[in-house]
Amino acid sequence: MYRIFYVLMFFKLLFNAPTVQAQALKSSDYQNNPAWVQMMSDPNVNYFEALKAYDDYWLGKEQPEEEEEQMEMMAARNHSGKMTDAERKKQEEEIREHERELKRESKKKLTEDDLLQLEWKREMAYQCKRFKDWKTTVKPFVQNDGRILNEEERMKIYNQRQEELKKN
Repeated sequence: MYRIFYVLMFFKLLFNAPTVQAQALKSSDYQNNPAWVQMMSDPNVNYFEALKAYDDYWLGKEQPEEEEEQMEMMAARNHSGKMTDAERKKQEEEIREHERELKRESKKKLTEDDLLQLEWKREMAYQCKRFKDWKTTVKPFVQNDGRILNEEERMKIYNQRQEELKKN
């Protein structure tokens, strides 16, 4: 019986060693690889490690513009009556510059590399939005060590609180 146990433990350690080594490689390569995208789907991910991967990846890079930022620009254009003249002029100049940039981009003939880069930017904008949503959603369930409570643990806490409310 003990022999089988030790053999099983040996194989478990043997097969887990490459995983540990791969995780060590990932942590040193966060700047070049958006590992945080896969981390969001991993139920056993360490929350703080995912935040580090995200921050390291975007260190020194410009994050993609999200829809909210574009909507704010359009809303500012529609509500420019509430601004001072200097603020309105500055806002209008920013909008005009943005529109000029869009026109320049639309006049260019895009190469296949440009199209791939544009698709990559759109994908990264989507993933950034997903990451920010994931971060907000799981934050209440993050433990001090960075572990995120699983669904079963969350339900247990919920049920305990419901029982406490019934008692009061």
